[in-house]
Amino acid sequence: MVVAAVIGAILEEMGFDVRSANGGAEALIALAASPPDLLVSDVMLDEGMNGGALARAAQLLRPELKVLLTSGYSAASLPPECAGYPFVAKPYTFERLEAAVERAMGAAGAVPAE
Repeated sequence: MVVAAVIGAILEEMGFDVRSANGGAEALIALAASPPDLLVSDVMLDEGMNGGALARAAQLLRPELKVLLTSGYSAASLPPECAGYPFVAKPYTFERLEAAVERAMGAAGAVPAE
């Protein structure tokens, strides 16, 4: 949760209203209640759902939802469900995260990962 708090603080600094969730199921409930403009998710989630599966389920609720996935693993090792989403590998600087968010917000649907 420390990493999520740091990412949240950076996104708030960028002007986003940040809401956090503990896992994919909780995120889907929050997304349905108050849909955001951007979903930022780690690829590896606790309860067996990965970030790509979360993104696809979230986009069923809100097709125009922008997505940014992040992980300590390389883009080449991501699960197949993550293919096509903007991706930023950890660790990253404020500038790299900001560029990845801007790329994700400008994406028209899924785009190739970096």
